[in-house]
Parts: sequence; structure tokens; C-alpha cells
Amino acid sequence: MEKPVKISHSQIARIIGTACVFVGITIGNVGNSFAQSSQEWTEPVNISRSGDSASPVSVVSSDGVIHTLWFDVFEEVYRYSKSEDGGGTWTSPVKGNFPFSLRGDPVRLVAGSDGIVHIFWIDGLNLRYSRATSDALGIPANWGNTRILARYIVNFDVDLTPRGNLHLAYITSLNPEGISYQYSSDGTSWLPAHVVFESSYLRTTSLKDSRIRVVASDDPENPKVYVGWDVRSQKRIYLTSSSDAGVSWAEIEQVKGPEDTGGFGIPFGAEMGIFEKSVLFLWQVGEPGAGQCSLYAQWLRDGSSDWETPELIMGSQSVCPEQVRLIMFKPSVPIILLTYPGNSPALLAWNGTAWSEPQIQEEISLFSDPLTFETIMLGCFQDIITRDLLLLIGCDLGKGGDIWFTSRSLASWEGWFSPSTIWSPPTSIVNSSREISSLAFTSDKEIVHAVWAESPVTDISLSGSAIVYARWDGKNWSTPQKIQSNLSGYPSQLSIATSNQGRLELSWIDEETGDMLYSWANSDRAVNAAEWASPLVLPSPSQWNGAPDVFVDSAGRIGIVYAVPVNENRGIYMTLSEDKGLTWSSPLRVFDAESAGWQMVGNPEVTLSDDGRLHALFTRYATMQEKPVELYYLQSADSGVTWSEPLKVGDGEIMWSEIISYEGNIIHRFWQEEKNSEFANLSQISRDGGVTWENSIDITSVSDSSSVVGLIFDGVQELHFIRLEQDDSLQGTGQIKLIVHDSRWDGQAWIKEVFQEFTFRGRDAQFSIAGGLTPNGFINICILARYYDEGGDLVNEILSIDRSLGRSNGNLTPIPAEISHPEISVAQTLVPTIVADVPTQLTQLSALEDDSSPVIRNILGLVVFLIALGVMIFVFSSLAFRKK
Repeated sequence: MEKPVKISHSQIARIIGTACVFVGITIGNVGNSFAQSSQEWTEPVNISRSGDSASPVSVVSSDGVIHTLWFDVFEEVYRYSKSEDGGGTWTSPVKGNFPFSLRGDPVRLVAGSDGIVHIFWIDGLNLRYSRATSDALGIPANWGNTRILARYIVNFDVDLTPRGNLHLAYITSLNPEGISYQYSSDGTSWLPAHVVFESSYLRTTSLKDSRIRVVASDDPENPKVYVGWDVRSQKRIYLTSSSDAGVSWAEIEQVKGPEDTGGFGIPFGAEMGIFEKSVLFLWQVGEPGAGQCSLYAQWLRDGSSDWETPELIMGSQSVCPEQVRLIMFKPSVPIILLTYPGNSPALLAWNGTAWSEPQIQEEISLFSDPLTFETIMLGCFQDIITRDLLLLIGCDLGKGGDIWFTSRSLASWEGWFSPSTIWSPPTSIVNSSREISSLAFTSDKEIVHAVWAESPVTDISLSGSAIVYARWDGKNWSTPQKIQSNLSGYPSQLSIATSNQGRLELSWIDEETGDMLYSWANSDRAVNAAEWASPLVLPSPSQWNGAPDVFVDSAGRIGIVYAVPVNENRGIYMTLSEDKGLTWSSPLRVFDAESAGWQMVGNPEVTLSDDGRLHALFTRYATMQEKPVELYYLQSADSGVTWSEPLKVGDGEIMWSEIISYEGNIIHRFWQEEKNSEFANLSQISRDGGVTWENSIDITSVSDSSSVVGLIFDGVQELHFIRLEQDDSLQGTGQIKLIVHDSRWDGQAWIKEVFQEFTFRGRDAQFSIAGGLTPNGFINICILARYYDEGGDLVNEILSIDRSLGRSNGNLTPIPAEISHPEISVAQTLVPTIVADVPTQLTQLSALEDDSSPVIRNILGLVVFLIALGVMIFVFSSLAFRKK
């Protein structure tokens, strides 16, 4: 019979604390994207077996022996133990007369392939160095001579190359106040220090607030050395490099600063590594020691002098790790280890194109001492890679206070990635000398529908303009068909939407007359031009209309929000059809730009939330420069009869915007803005129908140039932000290199997905981008390219790439809400006062042509918390049983 052991109050508190932290990381970090690892960690082994132990430091020598030193707090001495069987058994701890500081100053052990272990430590203000063989490491009297390498040390880092060269970088607070570098071919002698950076701000820097990293190439033909460091008081990260193994140094480069974060948060925590001659640089943005921050990665590829665009690995809702460690599993596979005090660490891997989903190592937080059944709350982690094993040594932050060892294989790293396939090679849907523009997408069932405008290149006002349709079934594109032919004017600013009734609703602007037109077709038969209704001119108070945006509610009512950008009656308007597009209401004014004193308005975007409310974004322009200067939001609860006061969302130059709704009353708005020559792609979410808004999130990090962007949404839960980057590395070669970036929203943060890059021959190119998703888990992105070929001829081409997401929404179908109805009849309310005068016709405004289009928490968080708490209590209760 088994007898239960009582669980103490401290154990219960620890259980609850662990559950809370676990849920905090799982939800607050990256939500569903955090995958839980299987049971892969070995049973933990108690190395110290004494309690009151801290500050472990470990190394694996070339003979495979694992050496560990730690500080015995009770006796104020250092102890040593080793394992010769990979960590399964350890020698009895022994005290040694180790020359380390008793204040917990850093100690670093680095093992070379020649059997030597290099020992670095800070003792007071001095950086000291010695060396020992594997057999002598536990006996300080048998070490080599100890020397002082530097004085007034704050922090240091060292890199040992496979050829045995030692590269040392350190921060000093006096004589000089700055960053220095030293080199040794084997540790027996050291070259004089080279001061690479000086700043008085470093004289007050502490160990806790400092960070320095050095990495070196082992290539004798290209002996590169990189040194990076934080200056947190100035919110900056710096980098310098040497191409001759530290003899001379390049100019200091500010890698990140406050201008890169928009003034929000501090860039800190520089981390670097060299992988197959390319440099990987990591950093965080936030407040060191705060609850949440973002983690970024950036590559400097072999042979290039320019850093690639930063990638957001974990968004601003992420819990800040205590430590970010970059470790080399294989030359081409960097792995990131994120550690959290008293909680499970997480691992991420890079496969050459994307970062894996973070793998929470939850087993570590479930470890218990087999003698006391107390939870082992591991912290102060030391990590070592040997062959395909990750060795982890940590100290118990709980009652036990011992030093523990565990390990796991990394051979399964490829399984950390979602089953998403790589992108297909680009295929050409259409390649034409005709002008192509206004590419627009929508999806229904398992089909992605695309429309675009075509016209003769010579004069877009000539007859012969057409609207073209094609569809993608998850594998192939249909042959493009002209669905509206021989139009008198050039069609622009196309907008298309699907309905629950199996229809496609299409609207566009006639550039010749300024009219807004409408047509529709059954989506199943949309490839047949005869199925499309003849164009219908829609009501408007002006002959100068722009940027229609179509939406459909669950009852089949069709609405179109559009702009009268300039002149009399300028503003944002809406018209509705109650009879499937046969007749349309008189235009209802959404926003009166004329009365507001605006010179110009445009780019309305609209969405319908589950409570029947309409939510809109639109842009204010400065006419003289035709420049978008502000972005505004408003909403209506009565079918658009009345609207809230417009609220300013962004006040930079607004390059693009979009708004969507999903999951009840979640409203999500997006925009690209330019401020002070810095471009940001921002998203902002409201979880209560637009009443309150969370802080905006920078999706792609701030850049010094604009980029072509778009939004892909399946109407249910799959949301992707896509961005097209033009790489200038092939400039002058007659080739154009494009990179398509894809970021997925997981409910809390933007997760970088697999990207695609490709090249084609051409010059002077202009691009736009659009895409669609199918419910069965396929994504398609099309790039509309306008460029000149090798013969100097103008080419318009639509290129398509696609991939499987490795997941499906199953039978989930977008179910739009029904537009809420006001108390008075629609017929009476949809008759605005309209100025009878026909406004003066204006020259086409190019700025309007074909424009691309703490908060209430979700109850799910509480549910997940309660489940996690129940699981943790169950686990610890089970562990508390033992036989009499």
C-alpha cells in the first residue's frame, strides 16, 4: 500500500508559481506557436550533493570528460567534480584552492582540441588567465602560470577557434573607458591589447548591465573577427570587425539604436555567431529585466558588406528571457537557447530559410529531487554542445540549492518546424506587353480568385481595356479570361469580395469618366465571361470617385465604401444593396471631409464585426503634395447611418492601410507609415470591438526604405502579412532579385514564416503584391511586375508562388455578420443631402491611382491557466506518493 506524503505550503506555492510562469510564457510569448517537446531529457543528476551551491561553470575537454566547478556558499570555497561517461555518474565533489573571486565574478572555461582547457576569470578588477590539462583542471596547483591580462574589467568574452586561436574582448571602466581586444595563438603568449572603442558612458557600467561578444572565423584566407557590445545608457548596440585576425579594425558601426525602435524600448543583449562564413546577430528590444520584449535576428552573408533585413523571431508580447544563447549544433544549424529563471528554457533552430517554432523544454520545470520530492527549479544555466547532445548544468533556485546535470539529443531538430512545405518556384500566370494593374484577391471554399485590369500601353483611355479573371485551386491557375471587355475607360482600383451565397462581388473605377461600377458572378462559374453581369454605374454625389472597398454581410447585403477625394462634397461615402446588386441606395456620407476642412481624403477600408458594427479606416491627404499625412478610424452601429468621431491612428506619411475583424469582436488594423525617413509596418488590435486598443506592434522592424506589403486573411483564423523586398546585390547585372517575406499572426505576436527568394532578368522594375488562402491550408502569393526586358521592351507579368501551410481550417468557413439595422427604416435614412452642382473635373491625381489597399484578455488565457494549474497539481501529487 502506498502512503501519501503531505505537500508543504512551499511546495503548493511552487506548483502554482510554476504553473503561472508556464502559462505566462505559453500565452504571453507566442501563443500556440510554442511547441511542447517530448520526453527527451535525461533524468537529472545531483552533482554537488551538499546544498547551498551556486555559480556553476562547466566545460567538456577534448577527451570527452565533463568538468564542473561551482561555489559552495556555506563554506565559501569552490568545489569540483567530473564525469567520464557523458554525465551519468560524477566523482565525489572535492574542495580546491581555486583562485576565483568569492563575490561571484565571472569564470569561463574553454576547451581546445589539443587537450588544454583555458581558464579566464575576473578577480576584483583584474582579468586573469591560466591553462590546464584535463587531468589537472581539478587541481589548481597543477595549472600553468597565472597572468593578469587586463585591469579595471567590467565584463569579457572569448572565442576559441578550431585551430586553437584565442580571441578575447573586454569592457574596461578605466584606462581606458572602452572596449579592447587581445589575441593569442595558443594562450602561452598574448599580443598587446588593441583599444577598438572609447566612451565615458562605460565608466559606470556594471556587470549586470553590460554585454560584449566576440566571434572569429577559422578561415586562414579570411580571418574575420567581430566584436559587438551594448551601451545601454545610450540605447545603442555597436559592432566592429577586423579582416586580418585583429591586427587592424574597421570603423565602429552602430548596429541598433533608439531610431530603430521608434524610441520604444532599448535594443540590448547583443549575441553573435559565425555559421558557414556568415554572421548571425541577435538582439532584444524592450526594457532589460522587464516582463515583455521582442527578439530579432539579422544575417551578414558571406561575401556581402550589407546586413540583411532584421527578422522578428518573437514579438513584443513575448516574455523576456533571462539569457539568449546562440549555440552551434552544426556549421549550418544555429540553435537559440532561451532561459528563464526558475522555469523551462526554450529552443529554436534555423533550417536555412526560417526559424522553427520555439520548443518549450517543459520537462525541466517538472524535475523533482528523488530524495526529497521537492521541485527542482533550475536556473543559472550552463550549456555545452558535444556531438549531437545539449548538456545543461544548472543550480536549484529552490530549497535544495544543489547543482544538477541533464542532457538531451538535438538530432530531432528538424521536427521542430511546422510541416509547411517550402515555396514553389515562381510561375508566370500572364506575361504581356499590355498594361496590367490593380491586382486583387479573394477566397472562398477551396478556391483563390484573382482579378486585374489590362489595357493597351499606348493610351489607357483607348477602348480595349478589360478586367481579367483567373482562379487557383491549390495546385494550378486557370487560363486568364477577360470578364469585362472593350471598356470605354481604363478600370482601376479593383475591389472583390465573396459572399455566403456563392457570389463574387466586384467594383472598380472608370478612369475616363470617374464613375464607380459594379458587376457580379456566381463564383463556381466565374471563369465564364458570360456569367458576369453587365457593369452598373453606382450612385455617387460626384463624378470623381476613388478606392471602392466591397463587403458582404451574412444576409447577402452588399456594401461599398468609397472616397470622393477632392472638390465639392469630398468625403467618404457608402452605398448598400438589399437585393443582390440590382438596386443601390443613395450614397450615405460616412465622413464629411469638406466640412472638416480637409483638402483631400482617400483609401477607405471597411470591415464588419460579429455584432453588426462597421469599422473603417481612411487617409487624409495634403493636396499640394498629394501626400497621405494621417490615418483615421471610426465605426458605426446602425448600418452606417451615424458614425463615431474619427480618431487619429497614425500621423506619418501613410503608404498603405487595411482593417479586418474576426473571432467575435476582434478588430485588427494595419498600416505602413513613414516618419523622419524611417518606415514602419504596424499592426494594432482591439479585442472589444474597437472600444480600447492595445499598443501597436512593429511587424517587420523599422527600415530606411518603404516596401511593397499586403495582407492575406482567410476570414476565419489564418492571417499573414506579406512583404516584397528588392535586393540590390545584383544591380548592374541585368537581373532583379526578389525576397518574399511571410509573417503569421498567432493571436499574440507575429511569427516569421518561410521566405522565398528568386531572380529574373529585367531592369527598372515596379511591383505590387497580393495573395490568398484556402480553407484546406494552402497559400498563394502573386507579384505583379512591370519592368523592361533585355531588349528594352516594357513587360507586365504576374508571377505566382505557393506552398502548403501543413494545417487546415477544416470545415471552417468565413461567416460574415449581419449589418445592424437602425430603428428607423433604411429607405428613409439612406438619403443624404447632396449638393446638386456637378463638381469641376480635375486632372487625375496619381496619388489615388490603384492604391494598395493593458487590454482585455481573452477568456482562453484563464482556461489555459486553470488547465495548466490542474496538470501541475496532479503531477506533483503523484510524485508525492511513495511506498511505506
